[in-house]
Amino acid sequence: MPGLNTSSFTQNVSVATNFATSFGSTVKDVGSTLGGLLSNSPNSTSVTGSIGAFASALGSAGLSIGASAKEALNALSALGNTTKFSDTFKPPSKTGALTPEDAYNKDTYNGTFNFPSDIGKYYMIFTFKKYDRKYPVNQPVELPLITINLPIPTNLQESFNASYSEKAMGITGLIADTVGKAVQSGTKEGFENAGSELRQVAEKEGLYYAGRSALGGLSDGLGVAADTTTGTVLNPFQAMVFQGVSFRSHSFTYRFSPNSKKESEQLKRIVNEFKKRMLPSLDRLIMQFPDIVDISFGQPDGGPYFFKTCFLESMTINYAPQGTPAFFTTTNTPVEIEMTLNFKETSLVTREDIKGPSLSD
Repeated sequence: MPGLNTSSFTQNVSVATNFATSFGSTVKDVGSTLGGLLSNSPNSTSVTGSIGAFASALGSAGLSIGASAKEALNALSALGNTTKFSDTFKPPSKTGALTPEDAYNKDTYNGTFNFPSDIGKYYMIFTFKKYDRKYPVNQPVELPLITINLPIPTNLQESFNASYSEKAMGITGLIADTVGKAVQSGTKEGFENAGSELRQVAEKEGLYYAGRSALGGLSDGLGVAADTTTGTVLNPFQAMVFQGVSFRSHSFTYRFSPNSKKESEQLKRIVNEFKKRMLPSLDRLIMQFPDIVDISFGQPDGGPYFFKTCFLESMTINYAPQGTPAFFTTTNTPVEIEMTLNFKETSLVTREDIKGPSLSD
């Protein structure tokens, strides 16, 4: 390993530590003051003094952050480049290898099955897996159990859902907007300007806001009377808040008409396999999780869209889709069945999951 300039390294660490401590202390002070403001409730008559205290803390933050950042940057620029050294870390050797019997249990891969037998070039692939963690210290593994290939369903749809809600933030909305602009600027002047703006609010509009909020808290009639008299209403500082995205669901509907006794028996086995894989196993008081499933398109270009790992949430089998039950005399199996499979993904889809070219690339 090449030599390391110990004094420069120590000084570098010291500067970083000092800046982090100063910045953390400033953020804590501002956060503590803001917490006091919120706990007092922006609707109380003490709102004027609370905003004033927060404005002072915010203004001081500009001085503190500006000074500590400048000191840190000056010190870092004086250090120059420290000597680089190679990473000599070696991963620990394995303590032992699992035997095949340890790695795989009685659930072994059963192969790939198609319906119909001449499925063609375009089809859906359903690979069921067991999510297994053999020992608590081991990484979980997905053990493939069986693969079923079915034709492309008639209802091929992809959907995404994001959740938003409207929130009336009140005076905290103004504070959040003011603080956000100060943080975004990242400068001493930005924090000082934010503090000055909030001090003006406390000295002017704050008193009326507190009084009007207090009237509304006592009686809706008093609040409405105040609004009618002054011709004004309080700004609710309405915001649209992003709450997250939903787990995607996929639904596929198939209508099967076997052409032979062999196909009829194969279809019955496939339907039973889907039932088996979506249900848990029971060992007295313990239920083992159902199997997970990977879904993909069996075509050269990978298909129109992608799937994340799913579980089979529900399935519906209609043994008389034409309205009248009909059975083969040789096998006593339905002439036609309709099967609907509803899957739900086990992880959320984010922007990073969308692959391929887009207009913004």
